[in-house]
Amino acid sequence: MILPVPSISSRSGFRARRLGCRIPLAFPRFAALVSMLVLGVSSAEPAIASGAERSWRPVTAGARPAEPLIAAAVSDRHGFATASGGSVRWWSVDGGPIERAALDDVRDLAFGPDGALWIGSATGLFRWAPGGRPVRRPLRGDAGAGDVRRLVGDAAGLLVATAAGAYWSTHGRVFQPLSGARVAALVEQVAFARVSAPGAVDRRRVWFFGAAGLERLEGLASASGLRIVRRARPSLPRPRSEARPVDLALSPEGTRLVVLYPDGLRIADTRAEPLAWRALRPVL
Repeated sequence: MILPVPSISSRSGFRARRLGCRIPLAFPRFAALVSMLVLGVSSAEPAIASGAERSWRPVTAGARPAEPLIAAAVSDRHGFATASGGSVRWWSVDGGPIERAALDDVRDLAFGPDGALWIGSATGLFRWAPGGRPVRRPLRGDAGAGDVRRLVGDAAGLLVATAAGAYWSTHGRVFQPLSGARVAALVEQVAFARVSAPGAVDRRRVWFFGAAGLERLEGLASASGLRIVRRARPSLPRPRSEARPVDLALSPEGTRLVVLYPDGLRIADTRAEPLAWRALRPVL
């Protein structure tokens, strides 16, 4: 996330009273991002909340003051990780340090469906398995595939945004380019959700934004990737400043999409055709 605060994956919703608005959605990444703004957490020191108590305590990341946190990722089973300066740190569930790896130009982190920590950087995609070390994972395509912009991952899959398009992996082994037969183009922001009902065919809804605008895919998940059954390009709201989006967030059930701009949010119900956007401009 290209912001002066870390991007953190979280399944926790919250009420942002100091923002003068209520955030009613349990969006990964976005809820914790705004909570860090509200709570005033130092950019060089992360904070974790324990269980239903919502009590926050700082965790010393070991970064020097000149190395603010760039990105973070959270897993209920595998702890959490932070990137700062030229290193990535992987912490245990209770906040104790586990490992440190030296990596430059890190842009994002995500825990994937295989339990590994995935690291996106300007020099490529890396997989860090528990007990191992980060190993580069090449993506097929042109040179831009090694320029990773964003990562989103959980038990349902891993989605990667690169300068050569978006890539999907169901289990963290095979990566499928989502550009299809078209020329691959820069993708900057990504989001996805599992939208199938229990016992139904395993379906994913994927959103991404880049040089070609906003795009939505729906596909049936398998070990080899997504069998795409629907592809659309919804209209994208433009803020008054004409700025580009800095993040996408999708509710866990995939029914509400947030586009984050520098001057506020745009929220849409993804079940509506066409999308009807509602503007929300929090004031700090």
